[in-house]
Amino acid sequence: MSEKSLDNQNQAQKYWEGNPKAALVSSNKWVSNLIIEKAINKRISGGKTEKYWLAWLIEDFFAGRKFDSLLSIGCGVGNHEILMAQLGFAKNIDAFDFSESALEIARRDAEKAGVKINFYQDNFNTFTLQQNQKYDLIMCLGSLHHVKELEHCLSTIRNHLKPQGYVILNEYVGDCYNIYEKPQLDLINRIYNCFDDSLKSVKISEYKSPTIEDVFKVDPSEGVRSKLILSFIKYYFHIEVLNEYGGGLIHELYQLLDSNQFSLGDPKGETIIRLLLEIEEILMEIPGGLKSDFCVSILRHKNFAPLPQKPNFLIIGAQKCGVNYLHKYLFKHPQVVAPQQPSLHFFDLNFHQGINWYQAQFKTTKNSNLITGESSPYYLFHPLVPERVYNLYPHIKLIVILRNPIDRAIQHYKHEVKLGYESLSFSEAIAQESHRLEGEVEKIIKTGTYSSFNHQNFTYLSRGRYIEQLENWIKFFPREQLLILETGELLEHPQATMNKVFDFLNLQPQSVDDSLNIEDEEKIDIDLEIYHNLIEYFQPYNQKLNESIGINFNKKSHNPINIKINSNKPQFLIIGAQKCGTNSLYNYLVQHPLIAPSLQHEIHYFDLNFDKDLKWYQSQFPELEPEIITGESSPYYLFHPLVAQRVFEKYPEMKLIVLLRNPAKRAISHYYHEVRLGYESLSLKEAIAAEETRLKGEVEKIIQTGTYYSFNHQHYTYLERGIYIEQLQNWMSIFPKEQFLILKSEELFSRPQETMNKVFQFLEIPAHSSEKYLQYNSGDYSQPSEEIYQELVEYFQPYNQKLAEYMGINLD
Repeated sequence: MSEKSLDNQNQAQKYWEGNPKAALVSSNKWVSNLIIEKAINKRISGGKTEKYWLAWLIEDFFAGRKFDSLLSIGCGVGNHEILMAQLGFAKNIDAFDFSESALEIARRDAEKAGVKINFYQDNFNTFTLQQNQKYDLIMCLGSLHHVKELEHCLSTIRNHLKPQGYVILNEYVGDCYNIYEKPQLDLINRIYNCFDDSLKSVKISEYKSPTIEDVFKVDPSEGVRSKLILSFIKYYFHIEVLNEYGGGLIHELYQLLDSNQFSLGDPKGETIIRLLLEIEEILMEIPGGLKSDFCVSILRHKNFAPLPQKPNFLIIGAQKCGVNYLHKYLFKHPQVVAPQQPSLHFFDLNFHQGINWYQAQFKTTKNSNLITGESSPYYLFHPLVPERVYNLYPHIKLIVILRNPIDRAIQHYKHEVKLGYESLSFSEAIAQESHRLEGEVEKIIKTGTYSSFNHQNFTYLSRGRYIEQLENWIKFFPREQLLILETGELLEHPQATMNKVFDFLNLQPQSVDDSLNIEDEEKIDIDLEIYHNLIEYFQPYNQKLNESIGINFNKKSHNPINIKINSNKPQFLIIGAQKCGTNSLYNYLVQHPLIAPSLQHEIHYFDLNFDKDLKWYQSQFPELEPEIITGESSPYYLFHPLVAQRVFEKYPEMKLIVLLRNPAKRAISHYYHEVRLGYESLSLKEAIAAEETRLKGEVEKIIQTGTYYSFNHQHYTYLERGIYIEQLQNWMSIFPKEQFLILKSEELFSRPQETMNKVFQFLEIPAHSSEKYLQYNSGDYSQPSEEIYQELVEYFQPYNQKLAEYMGINLD
């Protein structure tokens, strides 16, 4: 380095040591104006958003992706680096600057912010990095125009950038040393002279660029080779994004104006600034017109080229959720080409084989209508796979299939037993899981190559925390690149489910073969207490999953379990509806010699007495002889919003009986029942009109508190209780349909024996006949006017129609 160069370098360092915050925005700088800042951000984002440019980069361009390593060259006081660390943009951040005073501020502010960043001193022109040190991201944010040795700087960046890495530049690329050419100076002066003196911060006859002597006295590194930066980066890198954001006019002009008169919210000041921005924009668009002095650029390696889009999709899991069935259905489509083997496990177990090995597993075809993919169900769960996939195939489509995590855990356990890997009982295996996994995930992440047998095979609970795994994937991939399916839907409605898949993959519609050999899953015995523990364990994760993507696994599904219940009381519930003949049905049932009645009528445990424990509830039933069953009838159960989930958590195998009646007649009967009890003082017409007001906020309080008792909800719901479809949908979102028997009241009373035979068959007990079928708890009341009755009929008609469409029950 020449003596003159060394003197200039020392002067530059002296300037920045004495002015460590010189790069920060001051009130007279163009970006301090919010109108200008928003315009700059919009230009940087390619016209997409006015959000801060770094937020656009992280949230939009990288779609929330997280990186492992980042190097910032010329970090100054570390504002950008601290923000990126706070956002979790990069796990490990190294940042250097040649101003030690700036670094002291950066270290202090990072400590205050609670983030760890490796701030260190080095020289932009001569810096070196450890030979094996590679970065995902290397950033120069306003520092590269201070670098004289661009060749050394850019070649060092290139040599230490990972193959799939990014270089981010936000730079001044205008005339060197900010010594502008005459046409640009003339433009600035012509516009400046249009302003009244009252709008100027300085009154000069002519704006001039600094002389070279002026620059060297202050900071000889300022714009030292700035005009060459674009040429150099084109030489060293592939330019993926180059968004110019101007400054050729307004950058210098704004400093000559009184910034206090151009603030956001002042119509006149705003208008002037917007006009200046528009003039600058127009001049930049004219061929040979005003050049942009600033730009943001995103660079890649010159030899970087997106991999051929092979595969087009991945089925990533979850294990034991029907991935194989989905694979078979999908690869029967004529436009889908199968790989050499169905589960390649490249991104989890075979990543060491390299990309060429992986690409070779897919058949090459010149037919652009054909696509290919693979299914490896460990992908969803493996902590490193999302980033690996994204780095190679950022636009790939991902298919996920999920099932009730308890079902999945059981089938996973059976699978490991069958393979000979699992010797513990199911209860022992889930109790040992955390111990077996201790430190395993950390080893996988730290080494990148460690294969954990325990993580792959003994993760019965962990793999069922779907929301955690999906969140890991959504860090890298936008939600629209994921299709999430349910196992139950695939098994029950294969055509409808596969239509979703075909549409997601842009395939032609295709009929699927419903006769795939889907094996019945063998059940295993599980103690009820263990089953309740599993429900409790998965409940918060299932709730988050439901809130995030709308899939509710806090319900029953295809459960491969025989529940071993220590006290098997009760075996059935009559859950409603009120005033539909539930008393009569229960009395008919307990006439059967194999059915013992509960010790009190309408126990109301799951709605009004849930503060009591399960032992209290079971004490309401008699001791049972072998072959004898028992149950209860509480008609508020069907309507109460919390009961379905409560019953499922205690008795997931419960048989549920529902009686429904013409809802208009039910409403009338309910009204006179409340009158007879002394609870209702309004006329029928007034009560119906007042129902909405009486119920306002009541359901929300019941759900929010879990303990709130609503008198109005129990007694003044003449209309609401007749909307059967909504109540049944609530129950059937939790219990499978085969656990329900739905009867019509009219049939119970017109054909009692025939109806009771259906009930006995449902309860799996022999048929029984009674000499008399009396009608219990029937009310004697005068009929309302035909006008009111017809209004009720019209009100319930659309709900009855939905009930008929969804369940084949006609109540009109």
